[in-house]
Amino acid sequence: MKLGYTYQDNSNVASITDYINNNYTQAFAYDDLNRLTTVTSSAGNQSFTYDKVGNRMSKNGTNYQYYDYTNRLQQDHRNYTYDYDDNGNIIRHQLNASTIDSFAYDWNNRFIYYKKGAETVDFAYNASGLRVKKHYYNKEKGGD
Repeated sequence: MKLGYTYQDNSNVASITDYINNNYTQAFAYDDLNRLTTVTSSAGNQSFTYDKVGNRMSKNGTNYQYYDYTNRLQQDHRNYTYDYDDNGNIIRHQLNASTIDSFAYDWNNRFIYYKKGAETVDFAYNASGLRVKKHYYNKEKGGD
């Protein structure tokens, strides 16, 4: 992949061109607070809106919902809902009763566990905080 970038005077990316893929170009526009507002390309256009504190509220007319006092995403454009622990880490996102993803964190807010259906992934860290283990297990397949 060979990409070319152009920039605005304030260093925001103005465009990206893929020279290998028929000179496919994406152009980017921003508001006065340097938040991305539009992406234009031959594959289609996207637009974004924001609330007063900078949360993205919509993408091409799809709405996002935030909790009023915590500023955490409550529901995204795919209708996933989100739950958080007291430290603000996502502990669950859910599409419906049968599609639930669960997450867990250690005392230092490091991601240690993910579960989706029969699949689980857990992580371990050394004393320096570097991840030293990633273990994947699929209950339906009966092994690692």
